[in-house]
Amino acid sequence: MNEAEDMEIKIPPIRNGTVIDHIENGQALNVLKILGVNENNIDSGISIGMHVRTEKPGKKWKDIVKIEDIELDETQVSKIALLAPEATISIIRDYYVAEKYDVKLGDKVEGLVRCSNPNCITNKGAGPPQVLGRVQEPAEAEVRVLRPHPQQHLGKPSMKMIVVAGMPGAGKEEFLSAGRAAGLPFVRMGDLVREFYAASGAEARGIGMGEFAGAERDAHGTDIWARRAVEKAEGDVFMIDGCRSMDEVRAFRKHGEVTVVSVHASPQTRYARLVKRGREDAPRNMAEFDARDAREISWGSAEVIALSDLTIENMSSLEDFRSRSAQLLGSLL
Repeated sequence: MNEAEDMEIKIPPIRNGTVIDHIENGQALNVLKILGVNENNIDSGISIGMHVRTEKPGKKWKDIVKIEDIELDETQVSKIALLAPEATISIIRDYYVAEKYDVKLGDKVEGLVRCSNPNCITNKGAGPPQVLGRVQEPAEAEVRVLRPHPQQHLGKPSMKMIVVAGMPGAGKEEFLSAGRAAGLPFVRMGDLVREFYAASGAEARGIGMGEFAGAERDAHGTDIWARRAVEKAEGDVFMIDGCRSMDEVRAFRKHGEVTVVSVHASPQTRYARLVKRGREDAPRNMAEFDARDAREISWGSAEVIALSDLTIENMSSLEDFRSRSAQLLGSLL
């Protein structure tokens, strides 16, 4: 008995209905789920063949689905293209193939898959079904909400983020002030660290804030502070201050368009500013300043600064820096 005969025994022919052939191996049940076909809503026989040999070039195995007495149209079947881009559809009438066509992957998918942004309101049970897409290649499909909800921003994938980087005392706060003057919402990653540090009780255990921030990265991943910053993001353009690693930059890029702006000043200038600022984490001497720089560099700050999209120097007067900051931000909006 040859393989073709063996396959026909395993998957018997149907008199009338639809045959979906050349489904990606292991995806037959998912195809039925997408089509909404199950034992509770259909009064027809369903035959499923999984891990069936195929002679199609470059393939060894496939799945097959046969649905009796139901003819699926192209619109219905096009939904499965994300999972089975090479599937063929045969409409069977009286045991003969009356129609045959390939599934077609459209550039939009509606009401089928979840938006890949976990913060989108369509993943929180709010708003009407959304149009999702655009899809280029099935294996690399990244689905995003395209149609905005009429009453609420749909999520951070469409957001433009201006990520501000720089060593301590470089002037990131002043650059952020220029953004605030332009009406841009923002979050300081340093403030996030202080917020979580205060709530953790780490200070009472003798753990410094810098040590705590590093411990959080070790425990939750190097992009933990970026993920926490994104949770607070809002608006179409948003500023984030204090990025310290390329892992954080990559985390931001999962949620929208990112421009990294680094602010530069000399070590001597930065040290003087930090001492004058007088915060609780201000260095008491150059040794502490150098240790803080070393810690920042170990987290990846130097790489972010070196690979930033734009650099602005803060070594002149405050008035001049504010003016140039406003001009730079204006070019990004």
